[in-house]
Amino acid sequence: MLKNAAQTMLLLFSATFLITAADKSIAVKGVLKCGDFPAIKILIRLFSLDPYGIDFIEQTHSDDNGTFNISGKSELLTQWRPLLSVHHDCDDVKKPGRRKINFLLPNHYLTDGAKAKTVYDLGVWNLETVMMHDEERVEKITRRRRRRTGEIQIAENRVRNTTASALDRYEEPDERVDPW
Repeated sequence: MLKNAAQTMLLLFSATFLITAADKSIAVKGVLKCGDFPAIKILIRLFSLDPYGIDFIEQTHSDDNGTFNISGKSELLTQWRPLLSVHHDCDDVKKPGRRKINFLLPNHYLTDGAKAKTVYDLGVWNLETVMMHDEERVEKITRRRRRRTGEIQIAENRVRNTTASALDRYEEPDERVDPW
């Protein structure tokens, strides 16, 4: 009798586990701008936020028009909230790193299955906007970071100054003999 009860409990637990481990998916689209211009090659990441932490789902970049489409799924056992993260340098050239804006998306756009049935439209978002308390800074600087023309000229001059000259073999300037 006790063996049958244990088997029944194990069967019920397994069925509950399989039901709660179903895929949940979401799709998001939007347009990113930097002032009057489209925000090109902006990094967009999708995360799942649950009581135990944040898990990475998917990432993409905006296209030449500033538009993006991202979708992903998660197999978490607990309820989770979709979190969209946008990493950009718009109106922030002087400071190192990138600005990061997080959007906590509504739960009713989560659908059952591996493919999302509805798409959350973020709309048109101007990245020049500064969020007072909801914005972070990512300190990692990538090679894609743009340089201003003045910084490029300074870097080129620094390289030119490091090359050896014929006059560098003399210790003191008085030892040099000028040809004129």
